[in-house]
Amino acid sequence: MIGADTIAAMEQLEGLDERALALDGDNLQVVRWGGEQHRFPVGQLEPGSITRDDKGKLFGEDEQRLRVGFGGLATNIWVPLADQARAEAFVAAVDAAREAAAS
Repeated sequence: MIGADTIAAMEQLEGLDERALALDGDNLQVVRWGGEQHRFPVGQLEPGSITRDDKGKLFGEDEQRLRVGFGGLATNIWVPLADQARAEAFVAAVDAAREAAAS
């Protein structure tokens, strides 16, 4: 299990529903509830994508959010629309690591 101190030392993107992505050297970690759920070598990822994916609710306000992913469903997390700049910076960092791993 990955502790909060370990995750804090990595480049990470916090998402909704206790989810996060963390770039750990040559690996992308998919974290939920503070524990690693999946680990993917960055060389196996597809280019990052950011898609507007609002969630309508029956009661209360709709969630304005973005879906961030790297090809596989397991790599998807959702982040608040207000964090778009952080999401774009994280995707750029992972894409740069992916390109470096490919060369």
